[in-house]
Amino acid sequence: CLYHSPTSGRIYFITTSEEGVVAQYDLTLNAAGRIAGEKVREWTVGKCEGAVADDAAQVVYISEETKGVWRFAAEPDAQTQGKLIAPVGEH
Repeated sequence: CLYHSPTSGRIYFITTSEEGVVAQYDLTLNAAGRIAGEKVREWTVGKCEGAVADDAAQVVYISEETKGVWRFAAEPDAQTQGKLIAPVGEH
Protein backbone atom coordinates (compact mmCIF):
# COMPACT_ATOMS: atom_id res chain seq x y z
CA CYS A 1 0.00 0.00 0.00
CA LEU A 2 1.03 3.65 -0.24
CA TYR A 3 1.31 6.11 2.63
CA HIS A 4 1.53 9.88 2.04
CA SER A 5 3.02 11.50 5.13
CA PRO A 6 1.22 14.70 6.15
CA THR A 7 4.31 15.56 8.22
CA SER A 8 7.00 15.40 5.52
CA GLY A 9 4.95 15.24 2.31
CA ARG A 10 6.90 12.13 1.27
CA ILE A 11 5.29 9.03 -0.23
CA TYR A 12 6.09 5.58 1.12
CA PHE A 13 5.39 2.10 -0.22
CA ILE A 14 4.60 -0.52 2.42
CA THR A 15 4.85 -4.13 1.36
CA THR A 16 3.77 -7.29 3.16
CA SER A 17 4.70 -10.93 2.59
CA GLU A 18 3.57 -14.45 3.32
CA GLU A 19 6.73 -14.81 5.41
CA GLY A 20 5.48 -12.00 7.67
CA VAL A 21 8.10 -9.40 6.80
CA VAL A 22 6.81 -5.85 6.37
CA ALA A 23 9.05 -3.31 4.67
CA GLN A 24 8.61 0.43 4.16
CA TYR A 25 10.26 2.24 1.25
CA ASP A 26 10.69 5.97 0.69
CA LEU A 27 9.71 6.66 -2.94
CA THR A 28 11.54 9.34 -4.95
CA LEU A 29 12.25 10.21 -8.56
CA ASN A 30 15.78 9.35 -9.62
CA ALA A 31 17.93 11.28 -12.12
CA ALA A 32 16.34 9.38 -15.02
CA GLY A 33 12.87 10.43 -13.90
CA ARG A 34 11.98 6.95 -12.70
CA ILE A 35 10.60 6.00 -9.33
CA ALA A 36 13.21 4.69 -6.92
CA GLY A 37 12.67 3.21 -3.48
CA GLU A 38 14.94 3.20 -0.46
CA LYS A 39 14.08 0.88 2.43
CA VAL A 40 13.62 2.94 5.58
CA ARG A 41 12.44 0.24 7.99
CA GLU A 42 11.45 -3.40 8.25
CA TRP A 43 9.68 -5.53 10.85
CA THR A 44 8.04 -8.93 11.26
CA VAL A 45 4.33 -9.44 11.88
CA GLY A 46 3.37 -12.97 10.84
CA LYS A 47 1.85 -14.24 7.58
CA CYS A 48 0.36 -11.04 6.13
CA GLU A 49 -2.77 -10.82 3.99
CA GLY A 50 -2.66 -7.12 3.13
CA ALA A 51 -2.24 -3.55 4.31
CA VAL A 52 -3.94 -0.17 4.08
CA ALA A 53 -2.72 3.24 5.24
CA ASP A 54 -4.68 6.10 6.77
CA ASP A 55 -2.67 9.20 5.82
CA ALA A 56 -4.59 11.62 8.04
CA ALA A 57 -4.24 9.41 11.14
CA GLN A 58 -0.63 8.48 10.23
CA VAL A 59 -1.24 4.76 10.72
CA VAL A 60 -1.06 1.59 8.68
CA TYR A 61 -3.30 -1.41 9.26
CA ILE A 62 -1.91 -4.86 8.47
CA SER A 63 -3.93 -8.06 8.47
CA GLU A 64 -2.17 -11.12 9.82
CA GLU A 65 -3.74 -14.43 8.83
CA THR A 66 -3.77 -16.14 12.23
CA LYS A 67 -4.12 -13.22 14.65
CA GLY A 68 -6.14 -10.40 13.05
CA VAL A 69 -5.66 -6.74 12.16
CA TRP A 70 -2.74 -4.78 13.58
CA ARG A 71 -2.34 -1.01 13.80
CA PHE A 72 1.14 0.51 13.38
CA ALA A 73 2.43 4.07 13.30
CA ALA A 74 3.17 4.87 9.64
CA GLU A 75 6.00 7.36 9.91
CA PRO A 76 9.36 5.79 8.99
CA ASP A 77 11.01 6.75 12.29
CA ALA A 78 8.20 5.25 14.40
CA GLN A 79 8.52 2.13 16.51
CA THR A 80 7.65 -1.13 14.80
CA GLN A 81 5.60 -2.40 17.73
CA GLY A 82 1.95 -2.59 16.74
CA LYS A 83 -1.36 -3.04 18.50
CA LEU A 84 -3.74 -5.90 17.67
CA ILE A 85 -7.06 -4.06 17.20
CA ALA A 86 -9.29 -6.75 15.65
CA PRO A 87 -8.39 -10.29 16.75
CA VAL A 88 -9.47 -13.18 14.52
CA GLY A 89 -12.87 -14.48 15.65
CA GLU A 90 -13.98 -11.21 17.22
CA HIS A 91 -16.05 -8.36 15.74
